Amino acid sequence: MTSSNERFYVLDEAYKLVLAPPPAPDDPLNALYDAATAADVLPPEIEGVVRTLTRGWDREAPSEATASVRGVRVLVAPLQGPVGPHFAVRVEAA
Repeated sequence: MTSSNERFYVLDEAYKLVLAPPPAPDDPLNALYDAATAADVLPPEIEGVVRTLTRGWDREAPSEATASVRGVRVLVAPLQGPVGPHFAVRVEAA
């Protein structure tokens, strides 16, 4: 079971959302969205953290990585499937 202040996302290799939860008033990312944020991407600060965490990954053996930004904990884990590599992203209010 997940707590009300955590959300899970799946991103493709281009960092576009392919799976996201429905909007909710207690989403820990709400404060990070602005009018310029597209619907198919994470807020820029979170996407930047995800890119930084995955930049150094060994494509053969990537591992989980975590960071915090503006009161939000971000965990990124590799996913591999028939359509290629993806990223699992868990965000939670710190």
